[in-house]
Amino acid sequence: MLTAHNLSKAYGLSPILENITFSINAGERVGLIGPNGSGKSTLMHLLTGQERPDRGSIMLNPPNLRIGYLAQGFLPDEDQTLGELLHQTVGDPDELEAELG
Repeated sequence: MLTAHNLSKAYGLSPILENITFSINAGERVGLIGPNGSGKSTLMHLLTGQERPDRGSIMLNPPNLRIGYLAQGFLPDEDQTLGELLHQTVGDPDELEAELG
């Protein structure tokens, strides 16, 4: 389970996210949509630990839960196969499949 509680983030005087609260349970799939500048990338950066919230908390259960995120503008190496990309990103695909199974 992933729980975000009262997340807030601002850059300078400009608030981007204010008091965001939600939970995602095991087995649920979620899409994040919204207009440009609405804070989607900022929220993903907070959830993946790339940035820290100004206020609020993020709880992962189990604590070693992994969050997958394909950043906007992602450009893999043109010569790289999908298998190589997966291995580079998540490690051994067989181990990942066993973990997800």
